Amino acid sequence: MSTWRPRGRSFAVAVDAFTLELGSQEHIDLEDAKQDAHGIMAYLSAKGVIGEQVLPAEMPRFGCYLKDYKKYHAPLGGMVEYKATLGEKLSAGQPLANILRLDKYGSDQVLTPLTLPQDCVPILHFASASVYQGTELYKVMTNVFEL
Repeated sequence: MSTWRPRGRSFAVAVDAFTLELGSQEHIDLEDAKQDAHGIMAYLSAKGVIGEQVLPAEMPRFGCYLKDYKKYHAPLGGMVEYKATLGEKLSAGQPLANILRLDKYGSDQVLTPLTLPQDCVPILHFASASVYQGTELYKVMTNVFEL
C-alpha cells in the first residue's frame, strides 16, 4: 500500500494501477507504447516489485494544479488539423490547431487558426479530425511547472 500526504494527512491507497497506452483511438504508435511500458517497469522497479533496476527515462516532466488544467472547445465545426505536439510546451499565440471549413471555400473564412492567449502544455486532443462546434478539442495544462 502507498500513502499520500497532502497537507499533512495520510491515508492508504488500496491499489496502484496502470494502463499501457498504444496511442489514441485512431492512431497507434508502438514507440510511444514502448516508452510507456518502460515507465511502468521503472515504477515497479522503484517499488521493489521486480528485481531488475529500471531507471525512469530522462525527459522533461510537467505538472500543474488542477485549477490550471483546462478544456478547450471548438469555436466552430469543421475539419481539424491538430498542430500542437502533445506533451510539449506551446507558447501563447502559437498555433494549437486549424479548422478547415470546406463550405467556406473561396473565402477568407475557409481556414481558422486556433491559438490560446497563454502558454500551455497540450495533453490530449479529440480523437477525430471532424468536429462540431463545442466539441472538447484539447485538454491543456496552464501555469505549468517542471517536475
